[in-house]
This record gives sequence, structure tokens and C-alpha cells, in this order.
Amino acid sequence: MTECWRDIPEWEGLYQVSDRGRVRSVQREVACGRRHAVTRIQPVSIISPYKVRAKTLKVALWRDGKALQIQVGTLVARAFGGLARGRAARSPLPLPPGPRFIWSHEWEEVRHGKN
Repeated sequence: MTECWRDIPEWEGLYQVSDRGRVRSVQREVACGRRHAVTRIQPVSIISPYKVRAKTLKVALWRDGKALQIQVGTLVARAFGGLARGRAARSPLPLPPGPRFIWSHEWEEVRHGKN
């Protein structure tokens, strides 16, 4: 089974999340050097998550010099239109029929929002 990557809403062009819960940065041009006069290509890289409270995985997403620490399960739910810990994470697009995903230490399949 191949890994499906989608842009993270509000972070399009910067980060993507996979259906397996991995987060990566997207290849892009970034400013660097004195007064940001030079640009370089930022390669695609997988972002390492860290544990919080022994169960929850989080990643830090950076934009404009500021970091947002967010749960990996929340990112998956936003990108794939599933559930995050029982709370509905609504997608602006209608959801296709089939299983949705939640994050609870391991991936579990949940049919149409039933816990």
C-alpha cells in the first residue's frame, strides 16, 4: 500500500501529512543570509515527532519565524477529513463514503464517526 500525502490546511505549500501519520516539509525556496538577500532550495524532509504525556505525538510547524506545536492526529484529521480524539474535524469538502481515521497511540479505523 502506498502512502498518500496531502497538504495541511492553512499550511499549503509548506507542509504535508500522510495517511500513516508522517509529516514532511515541502521543497520550496527560502530566504537566508544577511537581510534575506540570498535564497536557497529547502529540500523535502520528514519532521520527527516528539512525545507529550507518553501517548500524544506532536510536531512543530514553522512559518514566519514562529512555531506552532500541534498533534499529529489533528493534522491527519484536518487533511483527510476524519476525527481527532472524538472531536469532529470538518473538511470544507464533502467526505467520500468509507472509513475515517483517529489517532490513539496506534491507528484505528472508525466507521463514519462511531467510536
